[in-house]
Amino acid sequence: MWCGDAMMLPGLSCDFARVVIDSGYKLATEAYLSEAPTAEEAQAMFDARIRGDMERWEQVFPGFPRHAIFVLGVLSAPRKRAT
Repeated sequence: MWCGDAMMLPGLSCDFARVVIDSGYKLATEAYLSEAPTAEEAQAMFDARIRGDMERWEQVFPGFPRHAIFVLGVLSAPRKRAT
């Protein structure tokens, strides 16, 4: 199931995500990462974002990585010039 952070909130969304996991299916969560100026900054951003997301999911759904497909979107576009 494709999902976002709302699936971690208490209520029907979280309950539905639990049913998906308990049924043996995977949750596909997404992260959109912007382009970084250097490889080092890209690695730091990647580590912070992915690790942070996984830690939040893990708090709600223990063992979450076994039930996850992590979908990455890498965005690369020219920056808008100030007018």
